[in-house]
Amino acid sequence: TKGVLSGSGSTYTIPVTPTTEGAVTVQVPAAAAQNSFSTDNLASNTISVNYDTTAPTATVTAPAGPTQDTSLNFGITFSEVVTGLTATAGDIQVVNGTMGALTGSGNTYNLVVTPSGQGPVTVRVNAGAAQDNAGNGNTVSNVGSVTFDTVGPTPTVTVAATTNANPIIFTITFNEAVTGFTSGSLNVTNGAVGALSGSGTTYTIPVTPAGQGPVTLAVQASAAQDAAGNNSDASNTASTIFDDVVPTCVVTSSASATNAQPVVFTFTFSEPVTGLTAAAVSVTGGTKGALSGSGTTYTLPVTPSGALVTVTAEVPQGSASDAAGNLNADSNQLSVLYDTQAPSATVTAPAATAARQPL
Repeated sequence: TKGVLSGSGSTYTIPVTPTTEGAVTVQVPAAAAQNSFSTDNLASNTISVNYDTTAPTATVTAPAGPTQDTSLNFGITFSEVVTGLTATAGDIQVVNGTMGALTGSGNTYNLVVTPSGQGPVTVRVNAGAAQDNAGNGNTVSNVGSVTFDTVGPTPTVTVAATTNANPIIFTITFNEAVTGFTSGSLNVTNGAVGALSGSGTTYTIPVTPAGQGPVTLAVQASAAQDAAGNNSDASNTASTIFDDVVPTCVVTSSASATNAQPVVFTFTFSEPVTGLTAAAVSVTGGTKGALSGSGTTYTLPVTPSGALVTVTAEVPQGSASDAAGNLNADSNQLSVLYDTQAPSATVTAPAATAARQPL
């Protein structure tokens, strides 16, 4: 929109208020003015000025990651041609890295960053860091980020301390997602590995024991790689005791016959067990008391139900289990005669006789 024309003689000026972004043009048409001889002017040239109040935008593109690269190239793209961008903290903000060379021109630039430590390295272009041809400063950019990672993943192997399972399931957990992991990178003792399953951070593998006793598994170094290409460290060695032998139990008492009460029965297992209760013990001829003991040895007092009675005790199959979960086999059945009746004596005389002789 034209404003007020000013000037005289050969020079005039006119302000124009732009109505939109883009080219604003001015031309003096023919016969708009006359000289002192009343001769009309010729048409002027058309002059154009680009009116631009839109701030350029900046987009930061990070390199692919995670990465082990110690020289990271961040791309910076502006929405239009700009000038004035420099590799300084005032123009570009870098976290966990040191700015190197800034190259490029127009709307495309590249910034080299050297990582300072493990983890995300970020780049952001500050507002007003560069200007377009109209002098508009750019708006603040997005944050470009890439993870710098030169630390190998760590595997941890876990398994139950004691088991009767066959096969035994070992679990392998990495502290980050990995690829390339195979069963060929495992060290196993007293067993044979089956098919490895899992992905990412968690894997499982069945191991068939070769015999009773310890079964161990460890992951070799460089068995897998993380997304940055770092080889994994060696794992711990996980060990379990394989035991599928059923515990046995022998019932004993201090005597096979007694007049003392209660009658005390002792249960001796072939290995430590848990879960045994007085309710599980089979008793006849008396009333059970409180079961005591632990590990391999337990005792149970039984109060006889009469003055002369046979008291028996037996530990049935499945009354207790060992550390591997094996249930016990049937014990023997032990009988103890409880007798508090005093013995009676009967005297018998010889047949009557007339002879005098000692009787």
